[in-house]
Amino acid sequence: MLFRSGSNHFVWTIANKWTAKNLNEYLNQILKNDKDYILFMDTDSCGINLGELVDKAVPKDKSREEVARILYKMITERIQPKIDDFCSELGSTLNVYKNTISYKLEKICSSGVFVAKKRYALNVFVNEGVFYNEPKIKVTGLEIVKSSTPAVVRDALKGCIKIILDGTEADLKQYLAEFKINFLEIDRKSTRLNSSHT
Repeated sequence: MLFRSGSNHFVWTIANKWTAKNLNEYLNQILKNDKDYILFMDTDSCGINLGELVDKAVPKDKSREEVARILYKMITERIQPKIDDFCSELGSTLNVYKNTISYKLEKICSSGVFVAKKRYALNVFVNEGVFYNEPKIKVTGLEIVKSSTPAVVRDALKGCIKIILDGTEADLKQYLAEFKINFLEIDRKSTRLNSSHT
C-alpha cells in the first residue's frame, strides 16, 4: 500500500515520521504484535506492508483481485480515517494556522522491488482508486524506462521484472537462459544505443 502526502514540502518529513510512528502503533494494536510495517518513506510518501493484515482478515480462497477490493475497503473505511486523525493531531501539535497535512491512498501492490531511492518496480492492483483485473507494473528510475538502454535489453528487463514481481526464481532462471541464447544470435546493430547516444 502506498500513501502520498498532500501537504506542503516543509512538513513532509515530519508528517511521514509522525504518521509512520502512529500507524505502526495502530497496526500493532490491531494485529497484537510489535513490528514495523513501514516498508519505505520518501519525501512525500510512505509504503506500508499489510500482508499480515491480509493473511489474518481475508479468506484464503479469494482471488488477488478480490483481495485487492477487500483491502481497499479496509483501508478506506478503517485505516484512512486513522491517518486523517494522525494528521490532524500533528497539525494541532505544530499549532498550524490551517492544517494542510493529509495523505491519500495511491496504490495497492502485491509486490515490489526497491533498488534505491526513486528506483523501484511495483506490481499494482489498484492505482488512485482504479482496479485492475491483471496487475500493472509501475517502474520508476530503473534501466527499463531509460532511453539510453538498448530496446532489446529494455524488453528483456521488463520480462525479468514481471517474473520477479509475480513469478518464481526457477521461472527467472529459465527466462534469462533463453534470453542469453537469443541475445547472442541478435545482430549487433539492433543492440546499439539510440542515435542520440552514439
